[in-house]
Amino acid sequence: MNIEKHLFNDINFFPKEMKTLILGTFSVPLYTNKEKFDKLSYEEKINSWYYSSKRNEFWKIIADSFDIDYKNDDFIFNKAKKKILFETNRVGIADVFSKCKRKNENSSRDTDLIVLEYNDILGKIIKEYDLNLIIFTSRFTENNFFNILKNNNIDYYNKDSREVYEYYNNGLNDIGITIDIINALRERYLYIDNKKIKISTVTLKISPIKGVSLYCVKRELYSYYLKK
Repeated sequence: MNIEKHLFNDINFFPKEMKTLILGTFSVPLYTNKEKFDKLSYEEKINSWYYSSKRNEFWKIIADSFDIDYKNDDFIFNKAKKKILFETNRVGIADVFSKCKRKNENSSRDTDLIVLEYNDILGKIIKEYDLNLIIFTSRFTENNFFNILKNNNIDYYNKDSREVYEYYNNGLNDIGITIDIINALRERYLYIDNKKIKISTVTLKISPIKGVSLYCVKRELYSYYLKK
């Protein structure tokens, strides 16, 4: 098994006065496996970043959240524009792992990751920035983020939040945010020193509800968190 790390620049993207931080686990093999990365075109390499795979909906969701017409714009495949958007809106992005091996070199599943090194700089970032919100892309990400805090000997405690429940009237709304979807979220407050940071796990694997567009639900939730 090969040791893999991110092969694109700006692994830890932390804009000045960052207020929101989006955290994932580890990039797909295309951007961490050198053999696969070397086969990308020049344009694909310079625009490689988080969630840049053509099959991933993440940047479409982000574009829709900020009312960007990505169908008539190259935003989805333009790293510079993504960074400008995040810089302008004080949104950062990073992964909780900085070095891994894979049980299957072609697998993108978190369960196939063998963690060799945590992105421990995140512990320092939490101390330095006045964050309002941390969004985890999965429960696996969330759990390992707390391992980073422990690695850095950071004292913290959590408290449950019901804000998202109340905002969507406990699922009684016409937007499609049902009780099942709300219950798939995990929203809390993280307390470190004198800081209070909302943390939310917005999994992208919520089971579709009959009559509800899964994409629209994801877009609505990211818009709610990023623009609130």
